[in-house]
Amino acid sequence: MWVVVALVLAIGGCGRVSFDTADASGPGSGTDGAVVDASCLTDDLTSTAGWTQLVGAWVATPGEGPDGSPALTTTTINEHVITHGSISGVSTARIDVDFRLEAINGDFNVMFMKTFSGFSNATGYEGGLFIAGGDTLSDRINLWTNGADTELAARPASVVQDQWHHAMVERRADGAMRVELDGALVVESQPDTTHAPPFDLMLRVYSRGALDNVRVDCTH
Repeated sequence: MWVVVALVLAIGGCGRVSFDTADASGPGSGTDGAVVDASCLTDDLTSTAGWTQLVGAWVATPGEGPDGSPALTTTTINEHVITHGSISGVSTARIDVDFRLEAINGDFNVMFMKTFSGFSNATGYEGGLFIAGGDTLSDRINLWTNGADTELAARPASVVQDQWHHAMVERRADGAMRVELDGALVVESQPDTTHAPPFDLMLRVYSRGALDNVRVDCTH
């Protein structure tokens, strides 16, 4: 199984509720195809206010966050997808979010979608992180076209089960994507322009898990 979520973590560990501006080599610098110069969304997820639950159910649960604050949690072994109006219709984006996967078959994905009402009709891109030793062997970046996926880049799965992690997922103006876990590069894809922007950003978790401390920098 695999999970896509639309939230991200920051370098330096979990529990971060504020985020630094992009460094000189990252989004906003214009040196690597990224043009991410505006903060589109910052949310410490103490409630679901402003979020649209596309699939499954999320609840704000007190004390579940990495710093003891509330976090959004799922309670069923199922697919859960969430999005926000501030991150629809984007061209480029960098997402930072904290996440936890509680089940061995869990996964977390950040999705850049043109169409989505389920993966049977998904068109767009997604970066996915999976539990090491689980039923999906690789962290990966995928291209989706009408429900069919093509792997653009992959490496062995790296998430530790039932532990808070920080993720960063970025899609640049040239179509390249980058996924980091706890500040380290996990997987990076070459530019792909099969699908042109705009995209709607979505966060997906499969099975039981939690999200906290989301920051999205983007261009529309």
